[in-house]
Amino acid sequence: MKFTGKVVHGAGRGAKIGYPTINLELVGKAVFADLAYGVYAVRVAVEQKKYSGVMHFGPRPTFSDASEQVEIYLLDFNGDLYDQKVTVEVSSKIRDVIGFDSEDALRQQIAKDVFIARGLFS
Repeated sequence: MKFTGKVVHGAGRGAKIGYPTINLELVGKAVFADLAYGVYAVRVAVEQKKYSGVMHFGPRPTFSDASEQVEIYLLDFNGDLYDQKVTVEVSSKIRDVIGFDSEDALRQQIAKDVFIARGLFS
């Protein structure tokens, strides 16, 4: 599955816990009709470059946020992509969406997700 989205500002929670994410504006939600909520290994095309990443699609129960969100941590990327369009190719599902008791527990799980994604793309 592939889709394109515009990078928009989020709440900054990812950066706060050491995993800054790009948040994508959900336009044409029908694109996601066949995608189950979860955490996925993805490839993201930004201008002429491609990056591996970890995408969270769905609600954010750790923060009591039931709204549908797409946020992606790009591996080995440092920069500002606000208002740019990126193309995302979903590769493999890593796990389901789950809630955590603390931000530290979430940070530990994201580290595991990143480790898995790196293994899938190496």
